[in-house]
Amino acid sequence: MLFDDQTAAGVREPAVAGAFYPGSPTSLRMMLQDLLDAAKPDPVLGEIMGLACPHAGYQYSGLVAAHGYKLLMGKNFDVVFVLAPSHQEYFRGASVFPGRAYKTPLGIVPVDTELAHKVAHASEFASLSWYGHRGEHALEVQLPFLQMVLTDLRIVPIVIGEFDYEICTDLGRAFASVARGRRALFVASTDLYHGYSYEECVSTDERTLRKIMSWDVQGLCDGLLTGV
Repeated sequence: MLFDDQTAAGVREPAVAGAFYPGSPTSLRMMLQDLLDAAKPDPVLGEIMGLACPHAGYQYSGLVAAHGYKLLMGKNFDVVFVLAPSHQEYFRGASVFPGRAYKTPLGIVPVDTELAHKVAHASEFASLSWYGHRGEHALEVQLPFLQMVLTDLRIVPIVIGEFDYEICTDLGRAFASVARGRRALFVASTDLYHGYSYEECVSTDERTLRKIMSWDVQGLCDGLLTGV
């Protein structure tokens, strides 16, 4: 386990407020409410354990994200694990935020520091570190939605620098161990497609869903690396 002591007890300030989403609390709350009001998700049978949500600017993908987050309204979770890729810094494995909170224009989002430490100890590839967290938008943009739809929100923010089968399976086992006996939600921040072809976008979604539904972890990891 690596420990990068950059104010371990600190608060991660907003990095992309005013760019990816409104920086004003009032404007942000209004935009989120409009997106949630407009979202008409299909009902989900059973308990929701995870969401895959996009991380572009709200003006581009906010409505898609709202379809997922609206399904959480009225639900309660002990902890939300928020996982995002690193766009700013390269490192191998996962960087578990070591501070006490993230902050958005809507206020403080407390980190479950006990569970954060447990994840870092349970995985060979996870470290308590600020790497990947300093300017990363992919994790930050999920938090205002979570603040809108959940009460008593506590998170474990994790930025992943590299994806391969070995890392993903090791992290999966760590999450299963740490989350056991808790009402846990996993939010995976991901843009499945960047491009201009609607047909290619739909095809990417369908291929990804097939691998997820068939529990094809190896195939999903290979697809992340190759795009196939």
